[in-house]
Amino acid sequence: MIVQGNVPPAVLYASRGSLAVTIEHGATCSSCAGAITRGETAVYEWDQKRHAQPSRAHTEGNGRVGIRHRVCPALAAPAQAHSETSLEAAAKITPITPNLRDRVERHLRIWPSTDEEGATTLGIELNTYRPRRVELVALSKVHDSGRTRKTRSGSDATIWEITEEGDHAT
Repeated sequence: MIVQGNVPPAVLYASRGSLAVTIEHGATCSSCAGAITRGETAVYEWDQKRHAQPSRAHTEGNGRVGIRHRVCPALAAPAQAHSETSLEAAAKITPITPNLRDRVERHLRIWPSTDEEGATTLGIELNTYRPRRVELVALSKVHDSGRTRKTRSGSDATIWEITEEGDHAT
């Protein structure tokens, strides 16, 4: 991998981060298991307790590291294939889904909550929040706590929380 741009050492020793990299010999996407070809721009990500050395795709310490497509199909916003407006909305939100997913994950790390509570607390639409939480479930970072709380309408709603695997990112 070749790191794109000048990266200060402090960034590499941050608890979490990501860098744009150019793949030199090919790699496998840690999100979708698809091939990342030579010369393709990808994202090198690491989380807590890892020291990143992206020039060698090596880390030291506890935590996780991954390489993924710049826009990974597995993490693209879901869309209804029969709906042109749904496809347009998905294309529009896909570039910001990693940021939204991180916000949802950080929120659930601090306060396990229902989808309604999380969306309200973060100030985002429920139709934006819930798909990001569903993605976190698919990535095994969040799970059903087995508990519920009442919604504003009085219905029971699942309380979602960080999994043990997701806790390794703290």
